[in-house]
Amino acid sequence: MVGVYLYFVILLLIIFLCMFILDKLLRWAPIKIKIVSIFMILFVVLRYITLILLAILEDQKYVYYIKYLVFLQYVYIPVILYIIYYICRRNDKIKFSTTYGIIAALTIFYSILLAVYEPKISISLRFGYIIMLKSEYIFTLAFIVIPTIILVLSILALDTNFVNKPGIRMTIIATVFIILDNLVKLFGVSLYPYTIISELVTLLVFNYCIGLFKKLY
Repeated sequence: MVGVYLYFVILLLIIFLCMFILDKLLRWAPIKIKIVSIFMILFVVLRYITLILLAILEDQKYVYYIKYLVFLQYVYIPVILYIIYYICRRNDKIKFSTTYGIIAALTIFYSILLAVYEPKISISLRFGYIIMLKSEYIFTLAFIVIPTIILVLSILALDTNFVNKPGIRMTIIATVFIILDNLVKLFGVSLYPYTIISELVTLLVFNYCIGLFKKLY
């Protein structure tokens, strides 16, 4: 029962954390980072409101209207991880415009997800409606490609000049959490039906990185 309460606490905590991050973005972030990041954080909020609704809704007909929003993490997690890496790496050779290519690729990925695969709806006595994909292992393995690349790049960046080492170390921690959380869920041994713990860790790191811009003001 404690696990169920903790589940809802984490959902609400992530929503409040997103509000805190949005405030920082609006006040301190450079415009190119601000615009993309705001959209990604709004996606996070939309997904977590959906998860709360899935836990409290009784009529299944409403679930069909929101079921695809459960998979928004396939778009926002890789983008947020790249922005974290970009901020901490402090290298002019790394272009923020790469983010737009990542977003385009992930949008196509998400569109294929919606068009080809019909989500499965099941009911949990503890967590309400659970939305899963029939071929989830394919999407999970494809999804962790970008976090794995960012993990490798972050490890290689540890000994380079000008890098924000605390930030890069936290980037490594966030990517490891994302990869392991998704793999654990894939093998069916996860504590929760969704990868909320690794996303909380990622958002905490993102909050730290956005806070770095405060020093510029």
